[in-house]
Amino acid sequence: MGATGRISKLVLITSLIITIAHSCSVKLEPKVPKYLEKPLKFDFYKKSCPQATGIVEKVVSKYSEIDPTNPAPLMRLFFHDCFVQGCDASVLLNSTTKIVAEKDASINFSLGDFNIIDEIKAELEHACPETVSCADVLALTAVHSIHQAGGPLYPIELGRRDSLTSYAPSSTTNLPAFSLNISGLLENFANVGLDLVDLVALSGGHTIGQGHCSSISNRIFPVVDSHYKKGYGQDLLAQCTDNGTLKAPAFDANVQFFNDPVTSLTFDNQYFKNLQMGLGLFTSDESLLTDSRTQRLVKLFAEDQDKFFKQFGVSFRKMGKINVLTGTQGQVRKQCWVRSLPVILSLVVAVTTLMVISGGRSVEAQLVNNFYATHGCPNAENLITSVVTSAINSNKANAPGLLRMHFHDCFVRGCDGSVLIDSPSEKDAIPNQTLHGFEVIDAAKAAVEKACPGIVSCADILALAAQISVKISSGGRITWKVPTGRRDGLVSSAADPLTFLPAPNSNVATLTSKFATAGLSVPQMVALSGAHSIGVAHCSAFANRLSPTVDPTLNPAFAASLKLQCPAGSNNVVNLDVTTPTRLDQVYYTNLKANKGLLTSDQVLETDPSTSGLVTANSNFNTFAANFRSAMLAMGNINVLTGTAGQIRLNCRKFN
Repeated sequence: MGATGRISKLVLITSLIITIAHSCSVKLEPKVPKYLEKPLKFDFYKKSCPQATGIVEKVVSKYSEIDPTNPAPLMRLFFHDCFVQGCDASVLLNSTTKIVAEKDASINFSLGDFNIIDEIKAELEHACPETVSCADVLALTAVHSIHQAGGPLYPIELGRRDSLTSYAPSSTTNLPAFSLNISGLLENFANVGLDLVDLVALSGGHTIGQGHCSSISNRIFPVVDSHYKKGYGQDLLAQCTDNGTLKAPAFDANVQFFNDPVTSLTFDNQYFKNLQMGLGLFTSDESLLTDSRTQRLVKLFAEDQDKFFKQFGVSFRKMGKINVLTGTQGQVRKQCWVRSLPVILSLVVAVTTLMVISGGRSVEAQLVNNFYATHGCPNAENLITSVVTSAINSNKANAPGLLRMHFHDCFVRGCDGSVLIDSPSEKDAIPNQTLHGFEVIDAAKAAVEKACPGIVSCADILALAAQISVKISSGGRITWKVPTGRRDGLVSSAADPLTFLPAPNSNVATLTSKFATAGLSVPQMVALSGAHSIGVAHCSAFANRLSPTVDPTLNPAFAASLKLQCPAGSNNVVNLDVTTPTRLDQVYYTNLKANKGLLTSDQVLETDPSTSGLVTANSNFNTFAANFRSAMLAMGNINVLTGTAGQIRLNCRKFN
């Protein structure tokens, strides 16, 4: 059977399945219930699953009675989840054959009690199928674990949704290490919107739980830290050494000790008292006492348990709102360790299986780091880096051009290289008529085709080119490993960009909708907008802000300057960032704070209360860098084609 026949058969089978599904009242693309369209709130499941909290409490109570050390690792799961791409249950996803997930990062090796989370989720699915997210399971489990350990029963807002991604490197980058001092800890907490008070209060979570030898090796080798209480450090050394050598493996359950050696299983303020007595276990604990910025709070919480409990509750709820997915973002997983397939996708999988039997092809959907190292072109990334770097060094404008091209590709049909196809195609759409840098992609493609014909996709070349552009434009301060294995799309329509790409005059509501359609959150939207730190815009893109009247949110002096650069009838280009136009940095956000955002879609991020706080947070370079890296990884995964889907084009400008 030829390709046309197979496609016809696919359409016929799909139509039959959809017809049968409708006749059986199967909801293929269910409308999101009203309760999912609202932000976090305390009674989120009041109507959809009123027994949710009771189920979580019952299971946590059962396992706390079986083993009173269980509350600590259950609480810790929530902390480790929220600090890495937000409270989205990404820490629960299992690794695949191609992607190493967060739970397998070295810093997460000692996480446990996943089986308890799975049991809670199973009971919730039985009571209220596909309703309570794994992210909310983690939040509720942490709340009840604290209570089971003797702490307050904190209220917590609910309504989180589950992420679709999980990357081990993100954990290593974003989780606070045990060896950090206060400056390092503050930077780490600031990256997720938490402050000094939150740092000290949340560190009080170490009032329960256990540590391992590897986490304190810097404090006992080669000499015992003098800040330890006399005898305590020596005792730890004795437990961790065997004939003078650190016991192996470092995470052996037999080589661990309670964070709080006094009231080990009780959630109280003894942790802070311990710090004052030289019984702080980790460097990060001891630093709270020895640093003048945090000493006062340690003393306050040691003296007044009620104040500690109150502040811990405030900071805990604040942490629980980090980069949450809500509404229609992400999904509600059926099993917390694996992503769920939508009903319609499940049907398509069934169709695909039938097509395999009848001569069609199957699709495998995962990206992986260093894909080409084991897929026929081990030098691919080096070749692409060389070509793109040379092109940017020759013409700095290539960096923002390639970065923008990657954005425009991913937002339309996914990151499949469809934007590269020559007319008639996406290139013809008005938003894409100012794209440039295609010749750089052509040169990179020529280089890899010469080395490994028919192996490296144009979609991957574009994703790598964007990352290289960011690295060079940020002076090497923002970089990440690009997962590869994308394949090239077979469709490129001029009608699509107008539908999916955000317009320069969009307000926050429109921007949020466009990004949500692509599966991206509001924090990711604000972070990715920082790409406007480099590049230019034509006068026509912001003419609405200058005429017939000047936009009142424009800085008057800035507006006057723009009028000089854009006289009537001209369509000149103006730098998106007037302060550091060729450097990718946080100054884009400080410009917004000063009402110097060039496009409407830029300035509204500051004027809209729903995003202004994110603008402030990203005004710190380290915060912006971390958020931008994470958001670029997420964007680069939008609707990718992998396995045998699509094709590997021989020429990026035309289909094979």
